[in-house]
Amino acid sequence: MRCSEDIKSYFNKYDVKKVTDGAYELLENIGILVPDLQIREFLKTSGFKISGDRVLISRENSLCFLKEIKARYGTRGYAPTTKIPYIMKEDYNRKENPTGEKLTCSNVVGKQFNSIISSYSPYFSCHQTGRIKRFDTQELIRMTRFIEAYNYDACYISTVLGYPCDVPPELEGLIKLKIAAENCITGWCLEPTSIITAKYMFEMAEILDKPINRLLVYMVSPLCLAGDSLNIVLEFKKKLESVYVFSMPSLGVTTPLSTSMAYAMALTEVLGGSFLVHKLTGLPVDFEVNIFPTDFHTLNMSFGSPEKLILELMLAHLNKQLFGQPPEVSSTNIMTCAKIPGIQAAVEKSTMMMDGALNGAERFFGIGALGVDEIFDPLQPVIDVETMKHISRDIKGIVMDELPEDFLKTVRKGLDKGFLSSDLRLDNHDNYIWYLSLFERDTFQMNLKHSKTELIQTAREIVSRYWNEDIKYRLVMKKAEHWILFMPELYRNYRRMISMVEMTSKERILNAFAGRDTDQIVWAPIIDRYYTSSLKSKGSNAGVIETLRLIDADIIERHVPAGDFIYKKGNIKQFTHEKDGETHNCFETPMGNIHSISCWKWGSETITKYFIETKEDIKVLQYLEEHKEFILDFKHLLKQQEIIGDDGIATVSATSTPLANLFEFYMGLENVIYMLCD
Repeated sequence: MRCSEDIKSYFNKYDVKKVTDGAYELLENIGILVPDLQIREFLKTSGFKISGDRVLISRENSLCFLKEIKARYGTRGYAPTTKIPYIMKEDYNRKENPTGEKLTCSNVVGKQFNSIISSYSPYFSCHQTGRIKRFDTQELIRMTRFIEAYNYDACYISTVLGYPCDVPPELEGLIKLKIAAENCITGWCLEPTSIITAKYMFEMAEILDKPINRLLVYMVSPLCLAGDSLNIVLEFKKKLESVYVFSMPSLGVTTPLSTSMAYAMALTEVLGGSFLVHKLTGLPVDFEVNIFPTDFHTLNMSFGSPEKLILELMLAHLNKQLFGQPPEVSSTNIMTCAKIPGIQAAVEKSTMMMDGALNGAERFFGIGALGVDEIFDPLQPVIDVETMKHISRDIKGIVMDELPEDFLKTVRKGLDKGFLSSDLRLDNHDNYIWYLSLFERDTFQMNLKHSKTELIQTAREIVSRYWNEDIKYRLVMKKAEHWILFMPELYRNYRRMISMVEMTSKERILNAFAGRDTDQIVWAPIIDRYYTSSLKSKGSNAGVIETLRLIDADIIERHVPAGDFIYKKGNIKQFTHEKDGETHNCFETPMGNIHSISCWKWGSETITKYFIETKEDIKVLQYLEEHKEFILDFKHLLKQQEIIGDDGIATVSATSTPLANLFEFYMGLENVIYMLCD
C-alpha cells in the first residue's frame, strides 16, 4: 500500500512549475476555442487577442488570475465550497442512539467518513430480480425513499439518484429537485440542466428558501468553452455569487498520452475557461484540474482502475500546490466499471476506499454506483457502507494503553473465572471490536448448523427491510402547497416555450431522432440524384442540396460516402471514359477484363450493359472482390455537412448486400435469376 509521503513525490515544486509553464504557453499560443461569435466579439472588445475562433490569453494575464485565486483561498484555505450546488442540511431529526448522539461513521466505528450517493444514474437494478431498467419518475421516487430510509444506518449524503426518462429532457432537473425536496433531506441538486427551463429552477430554489448562488460551467474537452451550462451562467449571472469550472479531459484521447503534457493541457482547459468566465460574468471563479484514464480496448473511461486512483491522488496534490496550500488528499472517487455488485465492484471500490483513506481522504463519491455512474443498484450501497465502516475501523487503529496498578489482580481473576465474564471486556468491547452487519465471522461448523445464506442474499434482506419503511422527513406544508400551483403552470409554459422556439432544420431533425419535442414536424422528402438527374432534361443542373433548399425542406442528404473501395494488390486497373454520350466503367485484371456502359435515358442514368454477361466474367468479379479493401475517409461527409450547415444533416450510405449488388450493378435482375437457376 502506498503511503502519503510517496504520493507527494509525484508533484514537487519543479513539476508544478513545469505544468503551469506548459499551460501558460498553450493559452498564449493555442488558446481556448469559443464557438459563439457574440462571446468572442465581447472578449475581443475586452482586450483579448482572437485567432480564428480561439481566444488567446497572455502569460501575464494567466499569472495574475492564478495569483488572485491564491489570494482568495489564502483567507480561507483551499476549499472551493462545493463543486455542484447541493443543499446539505444538518438539522434532520433522525432516530438517535441510546447516548443521545446522532449515528455517524465516527461514533460507530472510528474516523469520520462522509460518503456521497451518485446522482447521475439513468438506470437502476431491481434488488430482487437483478433486472436493469430506466428510471421513470415513480421508480426514482421509490428508490430515493429507500435511500433516505437506509441513511439511518448508512451515514451518507442522500440525494435523488438520477434523471427520469418519462419527462422531457428540459424538465428532468426540475422534476429531480421536486423529488429531492419531497423525499430526502441532505442533498438537493440545484443545477439547471436546460436554458429553456433554467428560470423555473431558480424560482423553485426561491420557494425552498435555498436560492441558487453558485453554478458550474462544464468545459468541452479539448480546450473548448461552450454549451448550455455556460449559457445558463451568462443568462443568470446577476443571481450568482460564484462559478465553478469543471472539465473531464481523457488521458490519451483529448490530451497527449504523457503526464507532463496531459497535466499542462488539463490545467490550460480549466484555467483558461475560468479566466474567460470571470471576464464574462465579473464573478469569482473556482476550478480544479482533472484527468481521467481511458481503456483503449473499450474507449471507456477506466473508473475503478489503479491508474484512476493514482491520477486522482496526484491531482489532489497538484491542485493544492497550485493554490499555495500544503499537499493533501480529502476525497476519493469510488466508481467502478463493474455492472453488478460482484467481485470486480467489491475489489475496485474497497481498494480505492482503503488507498484513499490511507492518504487522508475522508469523503467517498459514488456510493451505490455501478457501470461508472450509469447504474444504481440498491445492494451496492449496503456493501459500500459496510466496506467504509470496515476501513474506518482500520484507520482508527487500536490504542496501546498503560498497564494498570491492579494488573496482576486482573490477570489472576481472569485465570480463575475466565476473561470473557470480566467487566473489562464489557467496558472496552466497543474500543476493540467492531460488530459487522453484513460480513461473516462465525466458524464453518456454526455456518453449517445455521444454514447461513450467501452474503448477497443478506444484502437483499437488508434492502427489503428498508424498502417500505416510512421516512421521517416531510417538506414544510407551505412550501409543498407551491407545487400544486407551480408544476401545472411549469408544464404549460414549457410547452408554450418549445412551440415558440424556432429550431433550425438541423436541430429539428436531431431532436426528432432523439425522441425529443420539435417546433414542427420534420419534412425531409427522399430526393437524391435519381430525381435530380431527371431535371437535366428540363434544363436544370441543381443538385440534391440545392433542390431541397429550393422547396424549403429539412435536408437529410442520403448516400454520402464515408470511404471507398480500393484495389491496392492484384495488378488491377480501374478507369472510366466517355464515348458517344455513354460512360464506360472498366476493370482490367490478370483474370480478364469486364466493363459496364451507362447513359442518360428516359430522364435518368440507366445501365445499358452490365459487367457480368458470361461465366468467365464471374471469375473476374470474384478476383476483384478478393482483392478489394475499404478505406475509411470522412472528408467528403464533413465537407457535405459544412455545405448543408444548419439546414439539415448529411448521412452515411451503407453499401448494398452482395446479392443486391449483383442485380443492381453487376448483372441485372434477369441475368441473376438465369444464372442462379443454371
